Amino acid sequence: MILGGGPAGCTAAIYASRFGIKTKLITLEVGGQLRLARKIENFPGFKSVSGFELASRLEEQVRSLGIEIEIDEVLELNDLENGYLVKGRRGEYEARALIIALGRKPRKLGVKGEKKLLGKGVSYCATCDMPFFKGKVVAIVGGGNSAIDAALYASELASKVYLIHRRSEFRAFPSNVERLKERENVTFLLNKVVKEIKGESKVESLILQDVATSETSEIACDGVFIEIGYETQRELFASFVKLNERGEIVIDEHCRCFKPESDEIKPGVFACGDVASTGLKQAIVACATGAIAAVSAARYLRG
Repeated sequence: MILGGGPAGCTAAIYASRFGIKTKLITLEVGGQLRLARKIENFPGFKSVSGFELASRLEEQVRSLGIEIEIDEVLELNDLENGYLVKGRRGEYEARALIIALGRKPRKLGVKGEKKLLGKGVSYCATCDMPFFKGKVVAIVGGGNSAIDAALYASELASKVYLIHRRSEFRAFPSNVERLKERENVTFLLNKVVKEIKGESKVESLILQDVATSETSEIACDGVFIEIGYETQRELFASFVKLNERGEIVIDEHCRCFKPESDEIKPGVFACGDVASTGLKQAIVACATGAIAAVSAARYLRG
């Protein structure tokens, strides 16, 4: 059973099918967060491709192999005598082996107004919601690749873009940062953090704090896109497999998992993609680890 339908889960399903393994894929959406990427320019075989198109091709390939796909949300993982039990919102499923490829979810700022104004100007997906802010003023929070990509996209639609980052340097690809610096409607607000998102029925402004001086300032905007990374579903995995300090599932070179708080392999459980301790979080890495996990699972099932 494969949990998660992103590039890691889909690749695992494709490889499992090649080994003739009876496979079930449980996911809320085939393609996962890949569908949210506006443009991908570093995936082999494609000079440039939208995330939606790449995800759609993966889904088409998986379905063409006759793999059973169950649309459900995973809520609980349990051990059985000869396998594992997965409890979902819609049903329960048993399998002799599990491949966990559930990815990560957007990390939140945790500031006043964020929850209240979610969907009213607060967003975690620029690709999904930026078209609603055409000609308006928006703010992007973050300094990684997702934040820079969101700001580049925003600069094509919004009248003004603020990029807010807690540091003076970026973790994003330098080439993209340089591209962003060339956009005339983009203002960099560095060494600052968001302390509050203000507004009654919609986002109206942000309260910022300088990390060095603690001085506060306020900027008016119509929307804020929070792009500060992702986090795993730590509470789902903590009592099932070993996690690292970032909440990622610890794996070995064969994508095998370990028992909680132990260096002992947990037989028949594998992890791949962003949910695992792979270091670099990219679609191509997710695909690679998905293939490794499926091959390892096949070898395990064949004894």
